[in-house]
Amino acid sequence: MAKSRKTLPTRENGIFKNHPDEKKHDWIDIAALFWRAFKVYFARQKYEQLALASSWSQELYQSIQEALKTKQNRLWWLGHATFLIYINGTFIITDPVFANLSALFPRLFDSLETSKILPPIDIALISHNHYDHLDKKSIQQLTAQNPHIKIFVPEGDKRHCQKWCNAAIFEKSWWEETTTNNITLTFVPAKHWSRRSLFDCNKSLWGGWVLTSPDQCIYFAGDTAMGDHFSEIAGHCAPISHALIPIGPCEPEHENRPTHLDPIEAAHAFKMLNAQTMIPCHWGTYPLGMDHPSAPIDLLRHWWRNQKELTSDRCAWLLPGQSVTLSSLALQSPRKNEMATISAPQQ
Repeated sequence: MAKSRKTLPTRENGIFKNHPDEKKHDWIDIAALFWRAFKVYFARQKYEQLALASSWSQELYQSIQEALKTKQNRLWWLGHATFLIYINGTFIITDPVFANLSALFPRLFDSLETSKILPPIDIALISHNHYDHLDKKSIQQLTAQNPHIKIFVPEGDKRHCQKWCNAAIFEKSWWEETTTNNITLTFVPAKHWSRRSLFDCNKSLWGGWVLTSPDQCIYFAGDTAMGDHFSEIAGHCAPISHALIPIGPCEPEHENRPTHLDPIEAAHAFKMLNAQTMIPCHWGTYPLGMDHPSAPIDLLRHWWRNQKELTSDRCAWLLPGQSVTLSSLALQSPRKNEMATISAPQQ
């Protein structure tokens, strides 16, 4: 098969776009965003806290200590898009957010006491600058506890983190990579957007990360809608062992589909990636949609059970604090004439 392209970001007049013809966000979009936030706020009395054992954080601590003792590569889901990954003595954390986002978007289970639970963190990876993925207080906590941490952010977001901490911060654009601690970090495309204030919409980039070591290849999608970038990532990266893919929110559908995956789309993205194991995320942690926060995982379970080609062991159904073992794999880069060419389902 022909080698797939490498999509590079489109930037016009300082504004990033998913594609050249994408319309510019305007005040109508901003008003719609605030209206949606208030709708979620007034509907949240129907939400229930995620059913976690009261000792979930203590069990998380014990699991981390066990991995350190046995030097066993592991991956923990800490809620939303936050994963803790232990590879060959290196701890990596993705999109660290540990507490409430705001009064409008409370955390649906206990905040994480990072100083008591988390081990020393070597690397933090940020997918984009939305508040549920790039959190000022969480970055400040991490950098205070880990002064030598390296933080990798999308192009345009270094300026935020520099105001909050004195850590080493590195910006990346799509397909740029760096190798540290014998792990190659590649910033890969996504279909999303960025904003932290009224006047900076899409002035910074968004994307996912691929982590490749001699025996692992993990894809962290961050936040994204459906697109051919999944096949593109499969075609240019080593065979993916674990795909960490967002599955919500689902409702309102017409507002979420241009920038988010629903559970079924996430499963199709997993197949496009040719990955071994899917780990669903971006559900059950914050009330970001009109659907119940547990609805995405319930829908995915129901759909998965009816798929003959997808066995139950190919999806890790984690609750926050739970983990999977990262088994050693003999990884090889895909050959140029065998690149993935599966297309995204038609919208």
